[in-house]
Amino acid sequence: MITDPKDIRYVLAAMESSFIVSITDASGMMTAVNDHFCRVSGYKRDELIGRNHMAVSPKFLAQAAYEQLWNTISEGQVWTGEIKNWNKDGREYWLNLTVVPFVNEQGAVYQHLALGTDITHRKQGEITLSQTLENLRDIENALDESSIVAITDDKGVITYVNAKFCEISKYDREELIGRTHRVINSGFHPKSFFKIMWETIKIGHVWKGEVKNRAKDGSEYWMNTTIVPFLNEDGTPHHFISIRTDITDRVKAETALAERTAQLAKAHDEAINANLTKSQFLANMSHELRTPLNAIIGYSEMLREEAEELGEQMFVDDLTKISKAGNHLLALINDILDISKIEAGKMELLLETYGLSDLIQDVMATIRPLVEAKGNKLMTICEEKGAITTDIMKLRQILINLLSNASKFTSAGSITFEAYGEMRDNKAGYAFRVHDTGIGMTPDQLDKLFQPFTQADASTTRKYGGTGLGLAISRHYSKIMGGDIEVESEFGTGTTFTCWIPDQQQGKWRDSRPQPAVSADEA
Repeated sequence: MITDPKDIRYVLAAMESSFIVSITDASGMMTAVNDHFCRVSGYKRDELIGRNHMAVSPKFLAQAAYEQLWNTISEGQVWTGEIKNWNKDGREYWLNLTVVPFVNEQGAVYQHLALGTDITHRKQGEITLSQTLENLRDIENALDESSIVAITDDKGVITYVNAKFCEISKYDREELIGRTHRVINSGFHPKSFFKIMWETIKIGHVWKGEVKNRAKDGSEYWMNTTIVPFLNEDGTPHHFISIRTDITDRVKAETALAERTAQLAKAHDEAINANLTKSQFLANMSHELRTPLNAIIGYSEMLREEAEELGEQMFVDDLTKISKAGNHLLALINDILDISKIEAGKMELLLETYGLSDLIQDVMATIRPLVEAKGNKLMTICEEKGAITTDIMKLRQILINLLSNASKFTSAGSITFEAYGEMRDNKAGYAFRVHDTGIGMTPDQLDKLFQPFTQADASTTRKYGGTGLGLAISRHYSKIMGGDIEVESEFGTGTTFTCWIPDQQQGKWRDSRPQPAVSADEA
């Protein structure tokens, strides 16, 4: 018992600095408060004296709790509890409060002493912990709904599995707890796979990988697995949590895709080899066919000349038909030989320099009879006086093919041939444009235009003949020479082919392509 007044003052000073103290009369009106009460509540002393706790702080206690407190101390009993309060600024704080009633000789309560300690930090920690636990429960529920979860001790012995683990493995929870994951080992992975995994998690690192497992019924399934170690203070694991997702369907799809890709690659290689074999066969057969065919053509022409000298006109007509048929067949064989060489990659360029006007005259001399035979008018536009360095034989064949094609599909119309210099991609070259007023083509027909052995459609082949190789060869030639062929067409109106070939010679060069007309106002 402390009786010395000095000691009593020390005790009161200690209480003053650490406790929130208030004294109320029998009706609950405050008669005294200490400084600590004022600091925590934010009220001045004169704002508190003469008022009860509910008046200065309406949120001091809920009404029911306040009535329970008041009933307890009114009976002369001590009340102890935790309360949440709000200070004058509206900030909340928590108190561990003890209210002691003072009873007189008649047994009536004449005043109360309230002693409180500020436990705000502790309560905030408890609230934070409660929220964290609630979040963890939410995370656990989310994992249980979406993932396959297992927890093991530091030896790898299973201590927990969720329902999805049991569902996919076909094992009951009791069959898994206390065992290791060897129970679902499929035997697919080598021992080194699990050795690396175990070494990773034992040093506290997260391991991720794809694992093939086997269920109780023998079925196999794939898991995308993440194993996270729970570490002691010294960094050693005391538990491991493995979170898995089922990727069986994805792995099956990838496997099927890989097999299909391999099959397609094999088929592609076989197609390439078959195409090369075909090209080599056609090239060899073309040579074998041309030798006797040249002999047939030669003998038919010799016999025709003799028949003409003898005046046997009937034989002359028949031999002429043989000669024409032979030459037509020879042209077809030459086309097949050319396309075979192109596909086999054996086509070579022979560069030479040739006058542009001379080249055009040669082409026109060859093509004019064919054009005029269909009742067409041929117009040539070329102001170039220079020369071009390229494979002249192939360029001549391209131009003849384009003009022959225009003549084939034009009757009693016009064909315009135009040549001019043009720069493309900083390269000097010449453009050769062939425009006709023939039958034209539809967009679908244009899509098939440059495919070997293909014409616009079956009806075109029946009506106009041909093998469909001429344009394919021409485009191949132009690309081999560094150029290209473009086409524009409107069904029923006509077609325009433009072949551009680079000039291989060095030196000065000018662009002389046709310029659009300019009005006087624009000039």
